[in-house]
Amino acid sequence: MKRKEDYEDDARFGSSGFIEWESLFKLFNKIPYRLAKGFALIIGTSYVILGAWVI
Repeated sequence: MKRKEDYEDDARFGSSGFIEWESLFKLFNKIPYRLAKGFALIIGTSYVILGAWVI
């Protein structure tokens, strides 16, 4: 198993040009994994239900 330092991003904030994505991923890294996974599942399910309702 690799160390946590191997997975951390050490680049400067905003260096890629996608500030919104960088801030979103930094936020997801600060919250617990199960909460982020649940949030993603709820958002994905709501898109599927909304799409089926619109059709």
